[in-house]
Amino acid sequence: MDSTQPYNRWKSTEYLRRGTPRQQRAYEALAGLQINERLQPFDPVLAGTIPLGIDTEVSDLDIICNAVPSLLAGALSSHYSSLPGFTLHETIKQGIPALVCRFQFEGWPIEIFGQPIPVAEQNALIHMDIEHRLLCLAGPAAKQAIMQIKREGCKTEPAFARFFRIKGDPYEALLVLARCSDEELRVIFEL
Repeated sequence: MDSTQPYNRWKSTEYLRRGTPRQQRAYEALAGLQINERLQPFDPVLAGTIPLGIDTEVSDLDIICNAVPSLLAGALSSHYSSLPGFTLHETIKQGIPALVCRFQFEGWPIEIFGQPIPVAEQNALIHMDIEHRLLCLAGPAAKQAIMQIKREGCKTEPAFARFFRIKGDPYEALLVLARCSDEELRVIFEL
């Protein structure tokens, strides 16, 4: 599969304007934060449950970036440090330095994650895109069932694993499934 396809599907947030009321509010919050303009050098992309429409009332806005942590930290501090709950935390994910920034804006918990990896190659985007593909193939009943599993307290990837009966580590399994064509997914899951 072409790695730019998932990236291109999610790069623009225009789809949120036509989405659920919660997606529309997310669009307004991102516009109010001027995420695309202020973080443009870091290629910001909204990931997670909001784009998929499987969010719960406690879901946050997860923005992933391609960034050297120290450079992203400077940009985030200059634009958002005055917002409630602003924190920066440097960490290591998959052996690569990363930055996690959290704050609140218009009732939304915001999390911005940056690593010096192209956004199209980051696990968050790959997970979101395979989840989108599975939801499209399985239909609305799957979406409702996964939302119910999430409301019971299950995280997103484990919820997909439970619904689709995916064995092993759900995070790793979804990365493997992302390499499958839609036809292969139909066969695997009998869709």
